Amino acid sequence: MSIDVMGTGVAVYPIAADQTGFWQLSGEAGPWRSAPVPSDSMPFVEVNLLLDSAAVRHGGQLPVIVHQTSDMAQPGLLTCNFVAVYNVAALVRDEWPDALPIDVDSILAVHGAPVPHASDEPPAQVRDLDVALHALRHLAFLRIHDAGVRRDLPMIVRSKLADVAPALFTMYQGPADILELTPTADVRNAA
Repeated sequence: MSIDVMGTGVAVYPIAADQTGFWQLSGEAGPWRSAPVPSDSMPFVEVNLLLDSAAVRHGGQLPVIVHQTSDMAQPGLLTCNFVAVYNVAALVRDEWPDALPIDVDSILAVHGAPVPHASDEPPAQVRDLDVALHALRHLAFLRIHDAGVRRDLPMIVRSKLADVAPALFTMYQGPADILELTPTADVRNAA
């Protein structure tokens, strides 16, 4: 009897922010994806290979934060999703001309929020933009609750996360479930 095993891959969502907002640095190509992770490797090693490859194309620039935000299982493949946060000196498109804007409010208004699911069930549908929004939501949470991440986040990213946190923190809730969000001084000072 033969049993096929599920392979593992990685997807990296490279982001940066400037005064105009968030940007997906990989542009229309979507996240950077690896081939299946070899059995003598690890997902984080494959992430670093993808980041090194991007650095060759972008003047050696590497991210200031790399963080695994989620996993996504599909038939035959488990994808480990990572966000890579880059520090950009001025305008993102000056350094990353193919970058696409990530306007959280517009995405939620046009495409809708990610499809909710029970906490003990996998999501029925996951779009790349859902993973990107989840990654930003994850960073917004870490900005408040993780001193190391907060320290390493570029100031502009911290500021932009503070701006979109209310939308990100409520995107999985239905209208009847939304609690009033009143940022405390502690939350706002984390910017």
